[in-house]
Amino acid sequence: NWKQPLKELSENTGGFAVLDVNDYKKPMARLASDLGGFYEIAYAPSVAAWDGGFRSTDVKVSRGGTKVQHPNGYFATPPDEAGPILAYEMPLLEAFQAAEPKKDFPITAGTFAFGSGPEGREITLVAELPIASFKVTTDPKAQLCKLHFALLALVKDEQGKAVERVSQDYPFQGPLDKLPQLQQGNVVFKRKLAVPPGTYTLELVAQDRESAATSVHRVPLVVAPAEGLAMSSVIIVRRVEPAPAAQPGAPEDPLRGEAMRIVPSLDDPISKAATAKLPVYVIVYPVAGGAAPQMTLEFSSDGKAEGRNSVVLPAADADGRIRFLAPIPIAKYEPGRHELKITVRQGTAQAEEKTAFTLQP
Repeated sequence: NWKQPLKELSENTGGFAVLDVNDYKKPMARLASDLGGFYEIAYAPSVAAWDGGFRSTDVKVSRGGTKVQHPNGYFATPPDEAGPILAYEMPLLEAFQAAEPKKDFPITAGTFAFGSGPEGREITLVAELPIASFKVTTDPKAQLCKLHFALLALVKDEQGKAVERVSQDYPFQGPLDKLPQLQQGNVVFKRKLAVPPGTYTLELVAQDRESAATSVHRVPLVVAPAEGLAMSSVIIVRRVEPAPAAQPGAPEDPLRGEAMRIVPSLDDPISKAATAKLPVYVIVYPVAGGAAPQMTLEFSSDGKAEGRNSVVLPAADADGRIRFLAPIPIAKYEPGRHELKITVRQGTAQAEEKTAFTLQP
């Protein structure tokens, strides 16, 4: 009965359902009447705890012969400037309040800045955590495996005010015979954020809904302005993989092209024996109508210069951006921590970005 859930949804949220009719004049007139005249009632709940639970409400009137439409309840979540808090986010937000944040399993994360939009700099957040960290329940009869976890990321300014919050609840079910292969992989949490220039803290929490195992990860986030000549973050590429065509209307992803997707390194150690060249990706946002930009790559370790290369960049794409993806030879560099600084010049304007990486034998 596919109609009944829709009927319950509309009536439980203060609306009404229109079913099995061909004449929509009366329902539309009622809709116009509801939108044009209604009462708004506010009250202070007697239970002040923000526990995320659902609380039923009822509205009665003393006038006889009156039918009242109203929502049948609400989720007890606290007000938040970053938007309404969802019920499943409550235990995740509470994990941030612990005196000793939990680290029951590893989380790695990276933030990559790209161009600017009306709401601020475009930041792509990528986080990974091993699927093997989560408790799995199995149904041998149905040959199914199930797991359930949730992630939440919060960006806070220097005053501790939340400016961005993104989250995802992941109830997963799959074939039981694929479980060993599944547990060898990672969960990848990827989101686009819009953050004004400034200094922030990125807080990330993941929780296994079955075992309550929880991990909190905090890193500083500095967002520089991108006006005039600008660059994206410098990205060390872990791999480039085929990608299906983007769905119509899908948000732009600066880490993918027409048929491929760039998987960024999240500060993974790099084996010299297995890596002769370091794949690097960066987007240059030149000033329209200006001279051709010039790029310089500089390597250093412990503040000492190790190498320098100049690059002539290609012409900008149709969108005005220059996408630079190239393998950089690293055979001459010794194992240890290194820094790569990329500088782009266009006329008298200059922009630079840095990243660090670790070489292993």
